[in-house]
Parts: sequence; structure tokens; C-alpha cells
Amino acid sequence: MGRDWKLVLTCTSGVALGAMSIPIYTIGAFVRPLQEAFGWSRPAIQASILVSQLCVGIGAIACGWLLRRYSMRAMAATGLSAIAIGFLLAALSGGSLAWFYFAYGFAALVGCGSGPVVWCRAITLRFEKQRGIALAIALIGTGLAGLILPPLTVAVVDGAGWRTAYVMLALLPLCIAVPAALVHLRGFPRDRSADPEAPATATSEWGVTPRDAVRSYRFWLILLSVIVLYLSLAGFVPNLIPALEDKGLTPSEAAMAQSSFAAALIVGRLGLGYFLDRYWAPFVAQFTLLPAAAGCLLLSGTPAPMTAAAAAAMVGLASGAELDLLAYLTARYFGRLHFARIYGLLYFGVAAAAGSGPVLFAWVYGLPGGGRTAFLIAMVFFVAGALALPMLGRYPGTAAEDSEPSLPKGAIPR
Repeated sequence: MGRDWKLVLTCTSGVALGAMSIPIYTIGAFVRPLQEAFGWSRPAIQASILVSQLCVGIGAIACGWLLRRYSMRAMAATGLSAIAIGFLLAALSGGSLAWFYFAYGFAALVGCGSGPVVWCRAITLRFEKQRGIALAIALIGTGLAGLILPPLTVAVVDGAGWRTAYVMLALLPLCIAVPAALVHLRGFPRDRSADPEAPATATSEWGVTPRDAVRSYRFWLILLSVIVLYLSLAGFVPNLIPALEDKGLTPSEAAMAQSSFAAALIVGRLGLGYFLDRYWAPFVAQFTLLPAAAGCLLLSGTPAPMTAAAAAAMVGLASGAELDLLAYLTARYFGRLHFARIYGLLYFGVAAAAGSGPVLFAWVYGLPGGGRTAFLIAMVFFVAGALALPMLGRYPGTAAEDSEPSLPKGAIPR
């Protein structure tokens, strides 16, 4: 295996075991045991994800600036170690919700180097022609986490208790992702934009400054599009199983739908990466977002088990697209020179939506008729994202960039 693709697999492990994946995919396994141990309500426990994701967003912005002083290798190793410490703190919870929230906040904020800014920057710097598929393979870490971590955590909770499960989660990044990062993130420089006097000798590293990016309509269009998409997806994932159970499905049938979602996430992410390298990104996005809208429409009713699984898979295709699109669009429209800082600013919106989405979905679901309304709102958001992204227009032309991906005949003009 080539050195570049070993780096991709390193990034995959970091994504799977970092701040953006472990808290979201494992909190469900701790809800019941924490309720039994301390009498906490389900919303109070789920609020740890809001704390975590808000801290991930703040950490993403901080990470973009810290990369000007510290190497990606140091940031990744420190961040993954902080994730482990955070879960060890959670294992020591003694009934204080403040302590529990602190543990999740510490893991996300101090562990900012384990977030997507580092991994996506590494891929963006290393890859040019195959950037889309490389980003896709790296970011399927979220899908792998969704497939592996929930049943693993449930098994440990059932067999050895919730405290042991937190210790297990702490050991995973220390034993897998940290060693890989220390080996394969060697040789990457600090952010070249840290030194304003540094000559731009590498023509491939073009880019607008963060200040100019924020003044661009494209920045805000990407940000708003990603926020509405992630509000839908973040609310969908943790609430899918209880929502389907309320609609009459058995726990095993609801779990099958959840598994279909996770499997489709992986397929969608790889497929999107393949086509991003060949076609205009906003056009490709429509082939994942519009089916997701149809899936939400099906789930708004009372679907049969197989229909629910198919609908969840349709939404999973879009879930496999959102982070790939954010990283790819950031690099294509704003360049690579200031990628980490611009991506960090945009990712704050993702994290805020990821934290508030589950709470908002649960709140709407609790209203009269909310079991239908919540899915219909998600459907509208997916359609809005699909219609908004083509307004980005054609990719900026630079001498350093390869000729932009083509558009099939008859597709939306750039």
C-alpha cells in the first residue's frame, strides 16, 4: 500500500475514534444505565451531546489557528489523548450532571485535534486528482463508528457495566488512532499561512484569506446549506429507533433500519467521493439530498419494516455526503492555503447543528402530530439544501488547479 493511502487509513481511524464520532454513536448505550444509576432524565443525558458538539465547533475554530503554531501530528495525538481522558472522567461520574457535561466538553474542546480539521487538511494537502475519493475513504470513519461502536458499547455495558464501557472507549483512540497518527502524520508542515512573509513558492497552494472568505456570499451559502442539512441528519440519527418504535416497529426492526442507515452512509460517502472527482459538486449533491427528502417523506407515515429500512438507507446516503461536501467545497472555492481556518469556521455551524438537532427533533416529535411533522421538516431542509448549492456557481479558476470536473450534458449550468 502506498504511503498516501496509509495516511488515508490513518485519517479514517482518527475520524472514527475522534470527537466527531464516539460521543454521538455511543451515548444511546448509556441512557438507560445512567437513568437507573442517578435518576437523570433522557433529555438531560442527551444534552451531553449538545455540550460536546458545541465544544467541537469552538474547537474546530481554535484548531484552525493552532495549526499555525503546531504540527498536525502533535495536534492529532494531543486531541485523541484528550478524548481518552474525557471518557475516563465520564467513567468517574458520581451523580453530578455538571461533572458529566464537563467530561464531554473536555473531550471535545481539548480534543479539538481529533476533529475533522486535522484529517481533512492532511488529505487536502496530500491529494489533488483523487481528493474526492480520498476524503470519502477518510470520512467513512463516521460510518464505521456507527456500525461498530453502538453494539460494542452495548455489549460491554451489559457484560461489565457502564463505567467499564467508558474505560473501553477511552482505550480505543489511545491504542489505535494515536500510534497511527504519530507514524503517518510525520513530515507535514505547520500552516504556511502562519508566516505572512513566507513566499508562495508552491503554486498549488492558492487561497483567499479567512477575512475575504467570510465576505464572500459563497461562504454563507455553504454555511447555511450545511447547517440545514446537519440539523436534519443530527436530529434523525439518535431519534430514529425510538421514533420507529412509536410507529409500531419492534426494537429489532427499528435497529435494522438504523443499520441500513449506517451501511448506506458508507456507500454514499464512497460514491460521492468518486463522482466529486469527476463532476461538479453541487450537481452531485442533488443525487444524495433529494432521495433523502423522499426517505423522510416515507418515514413521516407508518412504514412497514422493510420500507422503514429502505427509507433510512435513502437518508443515510445524504449522511455520507455532508462532511465530504464541506471539505471539498471549501478546498475548491476558497483554496488550500488557508483551508484549516476557513474549514474550522464552517465546521462550527456543523457542530452547532449536530448538537441542537437531536434536541430540536425530540422537541418537535413531542408536539401533537410531531411524529409526522419532524420528518416533514427534515424533508424540506434536504430539498432546500439541494436547491441552494447550485447557486455557488462554477469553481474559481486558478493555474494551480486541475481542470474542473465536468458536468453531464443537460445538467445544471455553472
